[in-house]
Amino acid sequence: MKRISTGESNSHHYDLIAHWRKRDQQFQSLVAHLHQTSELAEFFAAKVGLPEVGKILGLSHDVGKTSDRYQIYLRSAEGIISPDEDEYVDVKAQRGKIDHSTAGAQLVYRRLIKRGLEGKILAQFLALALASHHSGLIDCLTPDGRNNFQRRMDKSDEDTHFTEAVEKLPEIVRRLDAILAEPIEKRFYENLVRLKEDMECLVKRSKILSMSAFFAANKGQWARSGCYLPGCSL
Repeated sequence: MKRISTGESNSHHYDLIAHWRKRDQQFQSLVAHLHQTSELAEFFAAKVGLPEVGKILGLSHDVGKTSDRYQIYLRSAEGIISPDEDEYVDVKAQRGKIDHSTAGAQLVYRRLIKRGLEGKILAQFLALALASHHSGLIDCLTPDGRNNFQRRMDKSDEDTHFTEAVEKLPEIVRRLDAILAEPIEKRFYENLVRLKEDMECLVKRSKILSMSAFFAANKGQWARSGCYLPGCSL
């Protein structure tokens, strides 16, 4: 079996960063992280007959990290941008206030929602998992009866950075569109009654394993947390 490449680089001034490893000043590129998470999620979702669903979740889950606002926040938090630089932001004040999970949910939702009943069910299922991949499953309805799920799907571009994400990740969007061009909603609908894997947990597990491989990379170690792909032996 092969190890997943860490997608690490040190040319951080021009690349989109997903995660930063302080001990050797290396970062995991966002594009590499999306591809790795997609590969892992595809492998896990194949166990319930839905590999394409895993691929979609992995490719789209962190596209909101493309925004300048998030990238500046991350660089400030990790010391890549110093407090003396004009771009630096107050990390404590910004923590938890930059939405990077809704853009991916909107991307998938908008492409599936008008494809009949089956497409609508899949759109809601995937968007819910994507919007919830940090918080745990969100409440779709608030106690006072408001549609919290639809509020997330209708959230403004200014808050989700959707357009920025699509423009900065054209190759990721093309890959998603190629997968979504197939009638995957029909296969999903047929499998729904026997679906046992919680997709929100699936995407979270896949992204953590991708991060794990990255942070363990230059120690000559491998994170022994069940991160196995076809062809990989430990």
